Amino acid sequence: YPDDLDPQKRVDAIRLDLYDPTDQEASEAIRKYLIDSPFFDRDEVHEIYRHWQKIFSEYDREVLAVAEAWAYPTDRAMKYAKSLGQVFNFDFMVMPFDAVVLARTIEQILDSAIQYNSTPTWVLSNHDASRVVSRFGGGPDGLAKARSMAMLAHFLPGSIYVYQGEELGLEDVQIPPEDRKDPIWINSGNTQAGREGARAPIPWQEVDVQTGDQLSTLSLYRRLLELRRAHLAWQVDLSQTTSKVDQGILEVTRGLRTRCIINTTSESIEVPIAPGETVLAHSSSFNDLVVSGRAIKLPKFTSAILEIQQR
Repeated sequence: YPDDLDPQKRVDAIRLDLYDPTDQEASEAIRKYLIDSPFFDRDEVHEIYRHWQKIFSEYDREVLAVAEAWAYPTDRAMKYAKSLGQVFNFDFMVMPFDAVVLARTIEQILDSAIQYNSTPTWVLSNHDASRVVSRFGGGPDGLAKARSMAMLAHFLPGSIYVYQGEELGLEDVQIPPEDRKDPIWINSGNTQAGREGARAPIPWQEVDVQTGDQLSTLSLYRRLLELRRAHLAWQVDLSQTTSKVDQGILEVTRGLRTRCIINTTSESIEVPIAPGETVLAHSSSFNDLVVSGRAIKLPKFTSAILEIQQR
């Protein structure tokens, strides 16, 4: 607990799992039933979290606290952000690759962040869910969708949380039934595979393989992080973010000069570009994005960030 932390130690960020009265060794079945019970997501816990936030504010440096709270609707989850500073937003982790749904979700998250004077967060995967590529069907199409979602999340204002291995474009590992130990697998009577596929050891040799490939998923993540550092307004300015959808094409605009376009359809599309507008980044892993005259051609399930250069 924060009361037990030594302020002199270099603690810069703390992740707090959602509090409930269940012991860590309690079965997943019991925890599942608690979600719909009067013991889950109680307003009284916020008094505790506000006390913890007061402790953090007394440190000689800024300490970030973020809550993992599976609370719905969004307004309920944002109460944890108000008490602690941030809350993981898991909406992107369960959203289909659909332009209309994504646009509506972005609007709801940003509106709630403004209402509660908090920082929006964007989470594509974690240790309790399938990896992004697998969730979107795996293979080349699953990877293309996952890369576009990464581009969108990094473009939006707020904080990005990356689950290790996500930056390598990993899929779930297939765990043989006889080797599965997850309580979800056991308590479901061996009908639900559980989470071990997303928790398997990371093949870190992939870093060496992907580092020299400018079209790799690792290079894409590094490029997106570079762009966020170079465009600090992307992280903090919530008010100038707008979304629109046209026939499966999602366009998110930041201010007057920068936009992210996501092709959620299974066909290549052409997008008009303005004079002086250039491509800052694109998500395709096949180098098949084509810029021709006053338009760009986006292959299926890919995306691009464009910016009008200042004169």
